[in-house]
Amino acid sequence: MRARVAIGMILCIGAAGCGGKSSSPPATSPTTTTGGAARTVDLYYLRGNGLVPVKASIPETPAIATASLQKLLEQPPSGLRTAIPPGTTLESIAVSGGRATVRFSTGEMTHSAEGQIVYTLTQFPTITSVDGGPFETPASRSDYADLTPTAAIFVAEPQRDSSVSSPIHASGTADVFEGTLAVDVWSNGKRLRTQTIQATSGTGTRGTWSASVQVPAGPAKLVFYEPSAENGAPLHATTVELTAS
Repeated sequence: MRARVAIGMILCIGAAGCGGKSSSPPATSPTTTTGGAARTVDLYYLRGNGLVPVKASIPETPAIATASLQKLLEQPPSGLRTAIPPGTTLESIAVSGGRATVRFSTGEMTHSAEGQIVYTLTQFPTITSVDGGPFETPASRSDYADLTPTAAIFVAEPQRDSSVSSPIHASGTADVFEGTLAVDVWSNGKRLRTQTIQATSGTGTRGTWSASVQVPAGPAKLVFYEPSAENGAPLHATTVELTAS
């Protein structure tokens, strides 16, 4: 287990506080500051399965990346949720060569939680990827594009990492060839079946889709993807993990 590093010893490049890359309209700021200089940053939470930037005021500091993550670990604003486990604390962050290396009090996080962290940190121009902690390899925004409503396949429901009853109602939007997508049902490490789903439109036009999916009781995952028109290979795959009853 990695040794804890006191927050006071956190390393961060001060230039990480400049600018941002958010492409989605931000929600209302959940925080305010009183007195002293402040900087507005985006903190990424979840509305359903989608990442949502929320404007927040952070006291001016050279360690703006550290301060932003610490604020992200607090209670989410009303109407939004966080996938970061309750009680998680930031142990260290070091920024070098465009990469932020992080350490948290927990070494395991879901895809959604990792997306919140990556999108929050990569708003700063000196950070393009994140590693350390729960990240086995360096991760960038493109690795979590499936958590945005503009993804080729966006799964609105079921909620990721939730407990649901089978059959599961799945729905979302997609912009795929001829509006055709598929879902593989996995349980106990085995693919049980593949189900074809038809969106209302496709090939350059985003359409809506929905399906009823039978899932055995227990931990399972649904892998949604576009079958390649050439060879059937999965394109734009996104995985939703859940527990069915």
